[in-house]
Amino acid sequence: MKIYKISNEADFALICERIGVRNAGRAIMQKKSRLNFFYIKDLLAPAANILKQDALSIGAELACNEGVILGRDGTDAVLIANDRQIEALAQKEALQDFGLKELAKFLSEKFVNPQNCEIMGVVNINSDSFNPASRAASLKEATNKIEKMIEQGAAIIDIGGVSSRPGSQYCGRDEEFARIKDVLSEIYRLRLHEKAKFSLDSFDEYCLEFALDRGFSIINDISANLALAPLALRYDATYVLMHMQGNPQNMQLAPKYDDLMGEIDEFFAQNLQQLRSAGLK
Repeated sequence: MKIYKISNEADFALICERIGVRNAGRAIMQKKSRLNFFYIKDLLAPAANILKQDALSIGAELACNEGVILGRDGTDAVLIANDRQIEALAQKEALQDFGLKELAKFLSEKFVNPQNCEIMGVVNINSDSFNPASRAASLKEATNKIEKMIEQGAAIIDIGGVSSRPGSQYCGRDEEFARIKDVLSEIYRLRLHEKAKFSLDSFDEYCLEFALDRGFSIINDISANLALAPLALRYDATYVLMHMQGNPQNMQLAPKYDDLMGEIDEFFAQNLQQLRSAGLK
């Protein structure tokens, strides 16, 4: 007999296939194979005590502040449970008060990891972008870079005409358009947009509409607002929303985060819901 300790990130389905586990058994055990960690902020003391007991009753666990047992309000907590235990907890907490109904809804969400990734190539038509290797000084150089990226397997090519590095200043619509128009027209003429998806890194509607009229299908918007959402909807384009404090010119002076992940999470929770409600991709 030989024994191996394997990573909990190992492909459970592949291991079962190697062993020869029946499909029916594999489906049952799959829910027990992955451990989930949920960080819960500002959990009320009554909710924490209820959730702690419910978690322990099914073999899961809740880590929380020691003051909870004394009835002090408010604690952050970490819920540790496998997929099957999460299903059971979602049913239990749906019957409880103190905010646990909202937790039950969250636990019922399907969290699916991507099965594959796509490579994005970046070509910047300017002389001051953050990454010098991404820059192209001429139409020929830009075209050569794009064609090479497609040959190397890039599924998306992102074109940018202005730098968004910290401290940079926007050059203005006319200058941005002058930089990108020939490259965008050449991409369309060579029908490269049929070989990969193209996005334009811009927050200028005029430049973006020019790109969308020439085979581009993605708006890559760093402006951190939804002003360009109607344009994406009109062209049925994929809309990429960024989070940013201030703008590139003053972001170094932007106030520091009190809660980095919490503030970013709240930004996307609110804005993505608006985008979904509007019907955007």
